[in-house]
Amino acid sequence: MRADALVLETTTPSTRAAVDTMVGWARPFVRIHIAPNLNSIDIPAALQGYPGKVVVLEAGRDDTLPASLSRRLASELGAEGVQVEHLSFPQAGHNDVGKQPDFQTRVKVALDL
Repeated sequence: MRADALVLETTTPSTRAAVDTMVGWARPFVRIHIAPNLNSIDIPAALQGYPGKVVVLEAGRDDTLPASLSRRLASELGAEGVQVEHLSFPQAGHNDVGKQPDFQTRVKVALDL
């Protein structure tokens, strides 16, 4: 990959992480089968050794993927040695992070533009 930076918005480290988080406390009681192509999604593993910066955007009011998944993604990327910056937008939902009043300013700073 030749990108100087990546911006990952309101996403999850893996399909398994998303499913486990959404099932919550009932996880030990629920049998889940994930299609092999979806189960192979692992963003931290895919970006291991990535030399650029990754900016992870979290939406505090995300009703599609819980905000905790963005935090976990940022943490796991950092553990893989990836240069990561995590930005939280507490009032944003899953599809409107870019509409937040401070979005452009904060992302510009995070990307060193």
